[in-house]
Amino acid sequence: MSVRVGTLTAERRSEILAFYGAAFGWREMDGISNDERLAMWIGPSSYINVRERSDHAELSYEHFGVGVSTADAVRELWERVTELGAHPEPLKAEGSVPMFKFQHLLPMAIEVQYIPSNGLE
Repeated sequence: MSVRVGTLTAERRSEILAFYGAAFGWREMDGISNDERLAMWIGPSSYINVRERSDHAELSYEHFGVGVSTADAVRELWERVTELGAHPEPLKAEGSVPMFKFQHLLPMAIEVQYIPSNGLE
């Protein structure tokens, strides 16, 4: 995902790492990040890059999903991101699938959800 040039200041990087580390356990990829790129492990074999780009464009609907292993975990994460200062949408459920979406410190929104057949059980 891209951000405007000059966005990844030391302070902003610290805020991103502190929030997403506390909320989801994400951590910086040492040796991969640099002044223009913040790379973070977001799972055992998944990572994201937040990169400064001169051709950055603001996003509208774009988001990515974070699957969790239980419906209770969705509610717990909603409470955690709220306590950490984010403003998630209200919890909702489509059938038995609880979910919420929020955007905080990153240019892309995150949708947290439990899908019973997602293989995380």
